[in-house]
Amino acid sequence: MSKFCTSCGKEIPEGVTFCTECGAKIESVEPTVAPKVVEVPRPQPTPQVAPKVAETPVREDLDETVGVGFYFSKMFLYAIPVVGWVLCILNAIVGKNKSKKNFARAMLLWLLIAAVLGAGVFFLVQWASTYILDAINSMSGLDIKNWTDITKLTESGILSQFEELQQFGDIADILEQLKQLDTSGIQLPSDLSNLPIQ
Repeated sequence: MSKFCTSCGKEIPEGVTFCTECGAKIESVEPTVAPKVVEVPRPQPTPQVAPKVAETPVREDLDETVGVGFYFSKMFLYAIPVVGWVLCILNAIVGKNKSKKNFARAMLLWLLIAAVLGAGVFFLVQWASTYILDAINSMSGLDIKNWTDITKLTESGILSQFEELQQFGDIADILEQLKQLDTSGIQLPSDLSNLPIQ
């Protein structure tokens, strides 16, 4: 094993106490031997097992997945007046499957929304037709109580005396033309229910 000078780093032959290059004193270095490592076995920790929890059995019939066919058929069934509505209410209240019960509740809400909207449209049309008939009566001098009276007047030929009425396109035009009609020379029956229909 060769030595090296600690001052200049030159290789020094064995047995020399001074460096041949720089003259520095060479100190003998005893090689140190690493002490033997004795492995001491470590105690292994005992594994802890989690306590078993009793699992509750899941009833498959309550949580089964329902398909598109179920939803389609139920939507069709619930749309049937009275019978479908009763079935929808029953499924929403006493249904056992949570998915089916929630679907019945949603359909019940849609049926209620449709009923409210339908009633609103019905009353809006009733109000509008009453308003239109009142406007026709006030402008023409006629006593028309409902749309059936207009049909009777048309079928009896009385309205044919008003040639202008045959040219109308929409209700705004009708109301404008009724303002301009001269009804002074026209004889109208007092009771429209007894008109002869041609």
